[in-house]
Formats: sequence, C-alpha cells, structure tokens
Amino acid sequence: MVIPDWTTWSNTEVRSGLRNVPKIDDRLLQTARQLAPLADSNAEQDPSREALRLADQEVDSGLRHRDPRSGCFGAAGHRPPARTGDPSRRLKTRVLAGQQRVAQLTKEAAASGAAGDRLELAKAQLALDQDALDDAQQNLARQGGDPHANVERALQEHGASQHGTPPMAKLPAAGGFPTKTNEDGIYAFPRIPIGTYELKVEASGFKTFLQSGIVLEMNQRARRDVEMEVGAVTENVSVTAEGAILQTETTQVGAVVGPSTIVNTPLISRNFIQLTLLAPGVTTVDPSSMLSGARTSGGGRPYVNGNRKEANNFLLDGIDNNLQSDNLTAYQPNLDAIAEFKMITNNASAEFGNFEGGIINVTIKSGTNAWHGNVFEFFRNDKLNANNWTRNWQETPRAFMRWNEFGGTVGGPIVKDKLFLFADYQALRRANPGAPTSISVIPAEFRTGDFSRLLTENGIQLYNPYSTDANGVRQPFQNNQIPMDLIDPVAKNLFADTNLYPLPINSGLRFNQINMASSYIKTDQGDLKLDYKPTDKDYLKELY
Repeated sequence: MVIPDWTTWSNTEVRSGLRNVPKIDDRLLQTARQLAPLADSNAEQDPSREALRLADQEVDSGLRHRDPRSGCFGAAGHRPPARTGDPSRRLKTRVLAGQQRVAQLTKEAAASGAAGDRLELAKAQLALDQDALDDAQQNLARQGGDPHANVERALQEHGASQHGTPPMAKLPAAGGFPTKTNEDGIYAFPRIPIGTYELKVEASGFKTFLQSGIVLEMNQRARRDVEMEVGAVTENVSVTAEGAILQTETTQVGAVVGPSTIVNTPLISRNFIQLTLLAPGVTTVDPSSMLSGARTSGGGRPYVNGNRKEANNFLLDGIDNNLQSDNLTAYQPNLDAIAEFKMITNNASAEFGNFEGGIINVTIKSGTNAWHGNVFEFFRNDKLNANNWTRNWQETPRAFMRWNEFGGTVGGPIVKDKLFLFADYQALRRANPGAPTSISVIPAEFRTGDFSRLLTENGIQLYNPYSTDANGVRQPFQNNQIPMDLIDPVAKNLFADTNLYPLPINSGLRFNQINMASSYIKTDQGDLKLDYKPTDKDYLKELY
C-alpha cells in the first residue's frame, strides 16, 4: 500500500481556540471521516487530496491565530520533519505528539472540568494518525523492509520514536554505560562486558522505563525493544521478569557455559575443555586425554561436527590461544577465574577465522565494586581409593596417587566505578611415585645362550643364521644352545649390569618382573586483569 502525503494532514496541536470555531471543528471531523477509508487506497493521486490539504491548511491557519503555542511537536519539542522519505517516520512523530497532547488535556480536564471539546478532538486526530501509521508499518512488513536491523532500539508506545532519548545500561557491580537514541529511536551499547544488566530509559513526557535481569553473554548481540508510556519522568514502568532474549541478529550455533556450570561440574582434572563435550555435535574418541592435569600443551581436544581435533580455534579474551605444534591448547586458565566461555560450532561470523571445527572463546573474570575472593584445594590420594578389578585379578596393589591442586582468586575496586582488579593463582602438585605393573624380561639362562626352554616348553627351534647352504637351508642350534661368541657384545654388557636390566623375579618366560614407573607434575600459574573505565565512552582492559 502507498501512503499519500495527506496522511500527515495536520501540523498543529489542538488547543483552546477550537471551541470558538465550530466551522473548523466540523471541517476537521468531516476530514477525519474521509481519511480512514482513503488510507487503504493504492492510488498515488486522489480527487479529494487537494481538498484535504486545503482543510488542513485552514485548520492550521485558524488554530495558529488562536493559540501562539501551536506547532510544538516531536520528542524534543520540534516540528515534524519535512514530508519526504519514509512516511512512517513522520507518522511516528505525529502519533507521539498526539499522545503528549491527549495526556496534557486529560490532566487539564480532570483539574478544571474544561477542555472536553479539545480533548475529544485530540483523541480523534490521534486515532486517525495511529491508523495511518499501522497501515504504513504493515505495508513495510509486506514489502520485506526492516529499517531497524541494529542491535537494540527504543520505541515509544505504538511505535513512535523519541530522538535523543538517553538509555542507560547499568552493570550493578561495575557502573553504567550511557548512550542516546538516534532520530529513529535506535540505541546500541557496543562492546560492553558480559554480565547481568539493568536497562533504564528516560524521555521527557514519558514514564521512566526500568528493566533488570538482562543477561548479556559472550559474543552476544542482544536486542531489547522498549515501549514507553506517556506520563511524568518521575513515574516508573518496571519490568522484573521476561523470557530469555532470543538470538535474532546472527545465525551462529553453539553453547555458552557459565560460571555456575564451570564451578559446580565435577571435573577430575579441572580442565575446562572437558565441558565442551556438553555442546551438541561435540565428542571425543579419547576422554582420558583430557585428564592429565597438564595446564599447557594439553592433548585432549574435542571433535566438532565430525572435524578433527586439530581443526578448532581456542581464544582467551579474544586472543589466539593455540600452539603452532599440532594446534594444541597453549594455556588452560584456572577454573575459578573463568567468567564463562562460548563454543561456536557452526555459522561463525566474519570476525572469527582459523577454524573448521569449533571456536572456544574463554573470558577471564573482572573485578567489581565489591571485594570478593575464594581459596580452594582439591585433594586426591590413593589411601582413599579402591583397587580396580584388573589389578585385583593380577594381584597387584592399587596405583599410587598424590594429587594436590590449590589456589584462590581475589577481585575488587581500586577506584570505584573506574578501575578494577582481578587476580588468581593455581598450583598443581601431582606425584605418581611408582605404580607397579607386570613386565617381561629375558630369563637368566637366555642371557648365557641357553634357550632350551623355548624348545621344550614352546617347541620353538632356533637356527644358526651363518650356516645357510647353497639351497638356503640353515642348520639348527643343538638343543637351542647358542655359542657365547655369537652373542652381541652390546647385549653382553647390558645383561652384565642388573641395575640397567634386572633379573626375573620368577621362573616364567613372560610377566616375570615388576616395573615401577613414576612421574611428577609441578605447575604454578596465575592471571592478573585490570579493567579501566576513564569515561563513559572509553573502556580499557589489560590481562597478564
């Protein structure tokens, strides 16, 4: 549908002079009756168009002579824009002015009992402008247009915009982030920290809008449309509970793992990479590879949507966190220091790259306006463990285990609402002081060339490799006895030192010795993060 210019048919506010001009009042009502059916016409020209404009001008002229206050429109008290471009923009401004006028006349009528005629006429004008605006917006939707594809926007009730409205996004623990709307009522808070926000919108002639509990996650483009109600700025419209903000601005697929899941999920090695397996389409062929406790060069990584584990891209606060060798994870932060991490498994935006599988973006916590901290120790010891079935069957004792992982975090304000500090420390002391396992060593008689037990017990005949005749036939060693001069001197020297190569502890040909393999991991790590907000428009962050 095409909305002709006559849909913005009046440029004035309706004031007290109208009670003395019944002719103009009749003309206005007659025009109102004609306007509604004409708004659905698809014609660019209409026979009554000129008459409507003349009526508009006559009303405008008569009212201007009777009330010098006329002509105050728009959110900032200005006249509407010229009749060019998108008609819905002009109609939004007109509806806004009508709402303000109706509210004013309603208060006057309640206080003095007068202004009844002016109030009814203002309501009629508002209804006509609102109908025309609804038609314009429906037409725009049918044409597939969306002039408001920004992050967030503030719209007045019935869709009218308020130019210059100052929304404020406040992170209660770390101060606020103010902004202003543009001429279409669009507002945006780009690149603000993650957290739970309170949104506050104020505009002259409207009630203050307040909504708390708006959760912003990492890499999220959240949209919150605001409807303002006519009233005093001192009055509040509070929204305390709404559904989760849907992701309508991007098509990326993934999952966000928050601090509650990170801290409360029992992770045997405190390795956050294990939590990537919670996302759909993510798996691993070797879960034990994520259990070593190594904080750098960890080999355990997820397989995302069928891609190899080397195809992932790990980020830490937006910085590359991959090793060049095999694309291993360069650094695994302390779990208690992670605010949240986001795993994108499909349709990542152009700001990301270097991946075929998934993107795992981790962010470290920041300090707030209150001091908080914690200390922890995770303790594992073989004295508290039961032996497994295999070791019981082999009659070997339970594996030794000494695992101590301890540390803490602290964060708070250096300068309230301006400069914040967060620091963490974590240490790992993991000792495996010799878990016994059964191994096989060469029996003592074999070391002197006597392999007769191979022949008598297993029927294995040994042959002299240097006795092959012209037909390729080798001569067997009698009774599997190998002369000492044929034994390699390197083997003789190895067998001579039982510290290098021990003797068997039983008479078996296999599993005749116990091996004690020990290992020890000692790591110390920490993070230091500073967040500085010198002005409302600047935000600096440093992570070490």
